[in-house]
Amino acid sequence: MKLIVTGATGFVGSEVIRQALRNARVSSMVAVARKPSKKQDPLEVKRVCQESTIAGLKAMHDAGPANPFRFLYMSGVAAERDQSKTPTFMPEYTKMRGETENQVLAFAARHKDEGFEASVAKPGLITDGSWYKAAVSFALKYTNIVPSVSVEEVAAAMLQQVVDGFEKDPLENADLIRLGKAAMQQQVKS
Repeated sequence: MKLIVTGATGFVGSEVIRQALRNARVSSMVAVARKPSKKQDPLEVKRVCQESTIAGLKAMHDAGPANPFRFLYMSGVAAERDQSKTPTFMPEYTKMRGETENQVLAFAARHKDEGFEASVAKPGLITDGSWYKAAVSFALKYTNIVPSVSVEEVAAAMLQQVVDGFEKDPLENADLIRLGKAAMQQQVKS
């Protein structure tokens, strides 16, 4: 399995790379990163999160990748695919992320005959074991506001899904926890 990781210097991207390097089924890897941007202009966020995602997907398609080609888009638990709804939390951003999910899935559906497969990971709060994130995660979990998943679990689940094939779409927070734990147990056995 050849792996392309975009956002490689990010929190989850770094963990995906760390785990992929230990995975004997990953034969090669390309890591793509960009410099962090201090600019949070909504148009720049859309360019990076949506337009660059779709442009990258099209470029990979045009390069004639191996069959099957699996593309896992990492979104978030609040992203809204139904563009007729108006989310209460960051409505423009969550609708934009949901529209990106729609575009990724539509692209894969149009190219299904060429071996393109896609799914979306929708984690909640991603924790790293720090006391601050653990406290926030605990509070959010027990108030049912936002679910949480560890960075190790989400990375293991995402890596397992692109290597073995997608179980479903979307991969919700609970799916990422379940799949991540199972993948990490498998790694220990190997």
